[in-house]
Amino acid sequence: MRVRGETVAVAPGAWVELLTSQFARLVRERADLWEMLDLAAPPVEEMLDRVTALLPPAAPNVLDAAIGPFYDTVAVETLLGGVSKQAVSARRKARTILAVKTRDGRWAYPTYQFSGSEVDPALVPVIQALRDAPAWSAALWFVTPNADLGDMTPLVSVKDGRSTDEVVASARRTVTEWR
Repeated sequence: MRVRGETVAVAPGAWVELLTSQFARLVRERADLWEMLDLAAPPVEEMLDRVTALLPPAAPNVLDAAIGPFYDTVAVETLLGGVSKQAVSARRKARTILAVKTRDGRWAYPTYQFSGSEVDPALVPVIQALRDAPAWSAALWFVTPNADLGDMTPLVSVKDGRSTDEVVASARRTVTEWR
């Protein structure tokens, strides 16, 4: 099976074994600490609910698969040099960073917009041109082949050095068509 961020596939059984052995070690360490401090451990069912809530869904969201991966707000704060949550929010409102809101109300930031420790400066005017579009639509637009750009995706067009003006013009045309 493929593992995100890894270049080599791994057998599902080996992945499960590695995950469960590492998890078991961490749980043992925590249980030993609780015992040493004479603290009550949470009920097993509660812990299972907490852990399984963090597992990705078995059938991922199609948009998530097309657009992702994503950073959460804390990761973006760190990536941008330790800025505050308010600073990230201000950039989101000013449309100098692309963010989508998840079903549970959290902000997610497509990783494709970052270059090093900043939003790729060439993408900022494009993000701003998409300001009136629904955020998920704008995020998907970046990774969808576009006839205006020779069937390249807008993201690839910008990363390959195509004129940002052409990509911005395409973004504006698209937003007008979506209205």
